[in-house]
Amino acid sequence: MPPRNKHRPVKTPGARKTAGRRDAGVLPEGTDEPYRLLFERNPSPMWILADGTLRFLEANEAAVKLYGWSREEFRRMTIKDVLPPEEVYRLVQKLRRQRSSRAVFVSQSRHWTKNRSVLDVEVAIRGIPFQGRDALLTMISDITERTRAEEALRQTRQREHLLADVLEHATVPLGIGAADGRLLMFNQAFADLTGYSRAELEQKQLSWNTDLTPPEWRAAEAKHLALARRTRQPVRYEKEYVRKNGTRVPIELFVQPFVDPDDASFHYRSFVTDITARKQTEEALRRSVERLKRAEGIGHLGSWELDLLSNQLTWSDEVYRIFGLRPQQFAATYEAFLAHVHPDDRAAVDAAFSGSLREGRRTYEIEHRIVRGKTGEVRTVLEKCEHFRDATGRIVRSVGMVHDITERKRAEEVVRESEAQVRLALSAAKAASWSWDIKTNRTVWSPEYYALYDFKSKVRPTLQNWLRRIHPADRKTVQELVQRTLKDRRKEFLFEYRIRCPDRGERWIANQGSVIYSARGKPVVATGINLDITERKQAESTLKEFTATLERRVAERTADLRHTNRTLRMLTECGEVLVRATDEGELLQAICRLVVEVGGYRMAWVGYAEEDAAKSVRPVARAGFDAGYLDTVKLTWADNERGRGPTGTAIRTGQPVIARNIHTHPAFGPWRQAALDRRYAASAALPLKGGEGMLGALMVYAAEPGTFDASEVGLLAQLARDLAYGISALRTRAEHWRAELARREAQQRLVNIVEFLPDATFVIGQDNRLIAWNRACETMTGVKKEAVLGSGDYAYAEAFYQERRPMLIDLVNRRAPELEALFQSFRREGEAVYGEAFFPSLRNGQGAHLWGAAAPLLDQNGNRSGAIEVIRDVTPLKETEQALRQSEQQFRLIMDNLADLVALLDVHGHRLYNSPSYRQILGDPDLLRGTDSFAEVHPDDRDRVSRAFRDTVRTGVGQRLEYRMIDREGRTRHIESQGSVIRDEQNRVSRVLVVSRDVTARKRAEEELHRLSAHLLQVRDSERRHLARELHDTTAQHLAALTLNLGSLKGHLAKASTPAHALCCDCIQLANQAAQEIRTHSYLLHPPLLEVMGLAGAVEDYAQGLSARSGVTIELEAPADFGRLPEDMELALFRVIQESLSNVLKHSGSSRARIRLTRRDSLVTLEVQDMGHGIPDDKLARIKARSGGSGVGIGGMHERLRLLGGWLDIESGPTGTTVRASVSLSTPPPGSAATA
Repeated sequence: MPPRNKHRPVKTPGARKTAGRRDAGVLPEGTDEPYRLLFERNPSPMWILADGTLRFLEANEAAVKLYGWSREEFRRMTIKDVLPPEEVYRLVQKLRRQRSSRAVFVSQSRHWTKNRSVLDVEVAIRGIPFQGRDALLTMISDITERTRAEEALRQTRQREHLLADVLEHATVPLGIGAADGRLLMFNQAFADLTGYSRAELEQKQLSWNTDLTPPEWRAAEAKHLALARRTRQPVRYEKEYVRKNGTRVPIELFVQPFVDPDDASFHYRSFVTDITARKQTEEALRRSVERLKRAEGIGHLGSWELDLLSNQLTWSDEVYRIFGLRPQQFAATYEAFLAHVHPDDRAAVDAAFSGSLREGRRTYEIEHRIVRGKTGEVRTVLEKCEHFRDATGRIVRSVGMVHDITERKRAEEVVRESEAQVRLALSAAKAASWSWDIKTNRTVWSPEYYALYDFKSKVRPTLQNWLRRIHPADRKTVQELVQRTLKDRRKEFLFEYRIRCPDRGERWIANQGSVIYSARGKPVVATGINLDITERKQAESTLKEFTATLERRVAERTADLRHTNRTLRMLTECGEVLVRATDEGELLQAICRLVVEVGGYRMAWVGYAEEDAAKSVRPVARAGFDAGYLDTVKLTWADNERGRGPTGTAIRTGQPVIARNIHTHPAFGPWRQAALDRRYAASAALPLKGGEGMLGALMVYAAEPGTFDASEVGLLAQLARDLAYGISALRTRAEHWRAELARREAQQRLVNIVEFLPDATFVIGQDNRLIAWNRACETMTGVKKEAVLGSGDYAYAEAFYQERRPMLIDLVNRRAPELEALFQSFRREGEAVYGEAFFPSLRNGQGAHLWGAAAPLLDQNGNRSGAIEVIRDVTPLKETEQALRQSEQQFRLIMDNLADLVALLDVHGHRLYNSPSYRQILGDPDLLRGTDSFAEVHPDDRDRVSRAFRDTVRTGVGQRLEYRMIDREGRTRHIESQGSVIRDEQNRVSRVLVVSRDVTARKRAEEELHRLSAHLLQVRDSERRHLARELHDTTAQHLAALTLNLGSLKGHLAKASTPAHALCCDCIQLANQAAQEIRTHSYLLHPPLLEVMGLAGAVEDYAQGLSARSGVTIELEAPADFGRLPEDMELALFRVIQESLSNVLKHSGSSRARIRLTRRDSLVTLEVQDMGHGIPDDKLARIKARSGGSGVGIGGMHERLRLLGGWLDIESGPTGTTVRASVSLSTPPPGSAATA
């Protein structure tokens, strides 16, 4: 039993006395009984409350079923027994604001049931008279499921917002693309990667498979995507994107195919990784290894490394080649190496190595012989070794180089073989060689040269004979090119010209060669080759002609397409006008205006065919240049002279009439001059044929003859058909509207209880004719009640099914399993039936899920007098459920495949969520929830990371950090993270989103690259030192001996005064010059003063020599007590000075340079400054970006200083450039035991 109402009755503002008034019932007199039954049998819960006290007066069966109280219990209750106190207060306030007790208002509330469960309901209340008093008719809709769905949707949207924020702040570019190339969705990282802004990507509608993908990648990508579509499995592949500025960026794509559930179209979800850094690292590593191998191969210089703890020996490829072995033939131990040393040298080699270890020497070197592999060939090598120690000072590793010096003794033979190969190559290429001694003007031609120029063998090789063969039109140009080459002291040249051959006619020649100059800059000898390039020139000429023809055709086709596009745009805008048109006259005028303004025609008008005696054509709309034309011409569509023109003929025959040239068209006789005076050159008459017959014609005039080709006429004919349809539709619509007004005026039963119900409700009588169709039905179906009231034969079903067929209401009085099976769900409860189905024609063709309940209506005798059906649109609930499933699936799919580490933290740094990618590093992400996110950060980095997190929470600005993390197996990983904040409704930071990436592999690759760079620099310096000694100790000594011998010979020839004496003097001069150049090159390769005098003395000597050779004044500032530095540091700083001064001479244009050396405490600073024009900003930025490398140049300087723990800085402006290098004597180099 319900609790008795212990509260006093609630007084509402609408309470008033009704004594003495006749009991009018629920509805006005005459309609009580049917609508009393409608109230009782309605599937929706309903009750009636006293207006003054809010006491229950009546409740229907549906309310009893929903709330659990009987009707008797309801009558003893007030609204306070159903509503919580705060809801009662809110209801009273709403009733007080109602000015008329007859007005309807709808609100949402929470109700209690008999078992004290809570319902979310939507309540509609309207004031009515009931049993002689004012009452409130209340209808309840249970929206508990809808509320739950809305809450689920809210959570889904919150999750979607979180997901969107994760994706937007993810460092990995993400995008969703359609199969036709459209970009459907992308994040900011994707936009940054392509170089476009968000607005540009959205507005330009760029295609991912054409605009962003280079042509050469498209075929391969199509194969990958075809595989993905066929297998429905993700694919991973590499390609390139074309950025906005035209540059290309290498990327790796992880593509997941999926089908859009809305339209069944095929889409791709793509995770894009910018692999530029990886490619650059791989390329740099590959180049470094290749340079090392190439340097070893070129210099016959191999490297090896011996691990003294494991006795494991590692040889480079060049060492295996020098020893004539393969890796599988070598045991890779020190003893195996000794076995291949010549027996006579084996003891000395072992003594040198063992002695250096025993004495603790850092390096040693030795020359010895080896016996190569199976051949037994004996070769001579130079061995150099350097030992490395661990943190305790014990030698644990030896690194060395092997230089095969056997080839030096075979140099002359190699040169002869090389010359023979060159001659063979020239012969194979059918090239003709020549040489010209400029001093003597003596010319030498090869046999191929005679054949190329059609010279007889007896023709003398002279410049005059060569010039006579050159085409007269080119001869002067070639002579000028030769003179300019010699005048400008160019070392190389390439001329192209024509020659006239007696037998082969006109031919094209490419003449390429070089000039050797004396020390004074005088040309001495010129040599070169000639190639016949006639076929290439002919191909270039053909290609040029073809390109010109193609460009002309493209221009013509572009003009045609531009005109067609303009016509299509006109049709589009006319279509929009037709859709929006409500007035026939305005429609016609708008169409004529668009034909002229958008279509670009000179004039357009519409004429209606009148049914008068003269069958006249009445102009009803016009636009463009008319100048009284339509007022002067009198048109008819009768079959007479004035009716046989284009307009009359089109109306009479129903076919378009085209006059592409009015000046010559025979049908334009009576109107030709008037048309030509107004510059009408062509016309198109298009009939307007409606459903009721021929309406008239659309006339279009153009200013250019030849207009209106077949495609254009087809488009204009379509416009005429659309216009005729629009005219007919407007007239039909007007007629329908007038009929609708008549039906509306005939309908008077607007105020009834069905009209009041918020759900779509309709009622049929005993004869199955529709007697009620409320506003909600009109809203749902778009069908007005006036169109269906009184209709039978299932006419009401057309509003839902687009056809006449039984509905749920028709199953109340009969059972039909074949019809019940058409519903998605169907059930009977007593006399009521309930069903759910999908209606594709509702909601503007998008379809709607509808739930319905139908019940019979009984008269006062209990006989069935009709039926009622209540329909509710549950599409939002279905869409919410579908969106929830899709969102969950998409969120799971993205997070499962996102390579980045995504974490959501509270403001204290505790984990709220971790993506599945964390499993590889920290284990199960679910177990991480609630833990401290800083616990796994490396202890040395923890304070810095924690401080950055607090700053992010405090300022609301995310930061990018690199730090180390300890994974679940205790290994150290390098992590790169980007943080961003999430704010609550009060704009306070409530969450922090952190997107991280594991960059351990990149760090290791960088370390390996630096190690190889260091080794390459070491090998290069060692080779330079060795070459310098070889040049000084061998070649220079031989030249000195040669000079002495020549001096002696000169003394014997002095008295003879013969040409031999002069030649001997020249030889002595050349020998002295060669000796000086050898000494210079030997000094540049490795300055010997660096070991003897130290850095300051070596730099002073180098600067003086360079200044004398170049003419550039070089100043050196160094303290007298600068002292000595470690050997590797002096060499590195000397190389920096060499490279810097070389750049000053090549690029700065400065006549002065200054070198400054300073030493303060443990910091050594070097500055090289010039007073030139400086380095452009963009070039300086690129130089600073290339801060690493193993070669020469800026990269080499950076790498040398980095290996010493130093750094390099470059400043440049309009007044000059300063290169500054700094090295600390107390800072250990990277990778040493101290830094480790």
